[in-house]
Amino acid sequence: MTDFNPIALLQSVKRLRHRALLGRDDSTTTFMRNLYGQLLDKLNLMAADLVDEIATFEELDHDRKASEAGESWFYFYYICTPFERRWIEHGPISVLDEITIFARIEDDACLIDLNYTEVPAAELGELPALLEAIRQKTRVTFIAARV
Repeated sequence: MTDFNPIALLQSVKRLRHRALLGRDDSTTTFMRNLYGQLLDKLNLMAADLVDEIATFEELDHDRKASEAGESWFYFYYICTPFERRWIEHGPISVLDEITIFARIEDDACLIDLNYTEVPAAELGELPALLEAIRQKTRVTFIAARV
């Protein structure tokens, strides 16, 4: 991620979480309340990951200023942080059905994307605007998809 700053990113996630809370509270159907609830759960997980990421970032940032080896470790960390691997690199994350599974075949394991269909934006009210805001602020892509 260019200019990865977990502290600023955590603040963005908190603001976006507030918008999701308002959306859930304004929802008139159980379906939409559940979608916003699932989004809130994922935003809570993102925030928890960012809290962990801040600790790692600060430790490695301190070490990089102290030694050449520390600078190397920070460089390798910064290429693709754990947050990026979990939330950005693999692709979209559904707030409806799980669209990715962890498959184990003999001694090997990998992530597999399932075939899915996105729920039309017309059925989602204001949620698509919030999902787009999340993508723009965090680079994390959420979709509403059915398997």
